[in-house]
Amino acid sequence: MPIRELTKQEFKSTFCEPMRRLAADETYRPVPLKDYVAECIRSLALPTTVADIEIHHVYVSGDKRHTHVLFYFGEANCYLIVVVSHEPDVISGYHLLDLNEEYGLSAA
Repeated sequence: MPIRELTKQEFKSTFCEPMRRLAADETYRPVPLKDYVAECIRSLALPTTVADIEIHHVYVSGDKRHTHVLFYFGEANCYLIVVVSHEPDVISGYHLLDLNEEYGLSAA
């Protein structure tokens, strides 16, 4: 399955306030992500496996056109974000978010 890295601008364009975090037992138009995430792990050489990567949060944009699935792969404050576009429901791509770099956080 081919993966596609979203540019920072493409990623930001998928936000629409208010971004709402889904509850642990809540879903919104789910799309199978396992194969896509596996290819991201392999291609990006992330220090994890499909079995070990954790869904950290899932957010739906205010206009319900995009879902952001944040995966924690073992590096502090770093996430693989898979963006799902709706209408039709397809994976748009991924974005690696490093909050340490983005906001000057400490990884410790």
